[in-house]
Amino acid sequence: MAEGKHGIFTHPVLTEIGKKYGKSAAQVALRWNAQRGVVIIPKSTHRERMEENMNIWDFVLSGDDMTVISALDLGHSEIIDHSAAETAKWLNGWKIHDEKQRN
Repeated sequence: MAEGKHGIFTHPVLTEIGKKYGKSAAQVALRWNAQRGVVIIPKSTHRERMEENMNIWDFVLSGDDMTVISALDLGHSEIIDHSAAETAKWLNGWKIHDEKQRN
């Protein structure tokens, strides 16, 4: 959820949809992804937000709501530029295993 950047937690469309279900904009975004079959791994260090993140299984977004949210897609990530050479270099620099463990 981009650590709340770009106003996702206060987005007017997500907030309005959330009111219909008694949910927050963040819960709507999480539910939208879950309904599309996207694996979601929300992160928070706050207990209240952790509980809120888990409380998305007691409602289902309507088809119309799913369509409205899908229309918000910008066509690119706001978190990381996957097509940038710098990103590829950064990702390739990550080591999954220590060299000593491979031998």
